[in-house]
Amino acid sequence: MTEVVKLRPRKGSDPVLYTTQLTMRGIARRIQSFNAETKQLDSMLTELVTNTAPSLVGLYGVGTDTATSFGSVNLIWPHRMVWPHPILSTKPHAP
Repeated sequence: MTEVVKLRPRKGSDPVLYTTQLTMRGIARRIQSFNAETKQLDSMLTELVTNTAPSLVGLYGVGTDTATSFGSVNLIWPHRMVWPHPILSTKPHAP
């Protein structure tokens, strides 16, 4: 990807090659920008979820994505979400 971003298309060269390289460079720059934005948003989301639901993120196998999904379900259908969840809770629950 970094090699494509470094391309320096020359207008005087073959028009097909020039247009192809120019397009590839533009797409590569957009991909880099999206990757940087995704990394920043992931970091912000991790901090938000960790501060909001530390006990949920602390469970084995529950990361930011899973905790976010549970949070989204809770916002959309609060009557369906029970916490502590009987299956996900680390404490034993009554049958």
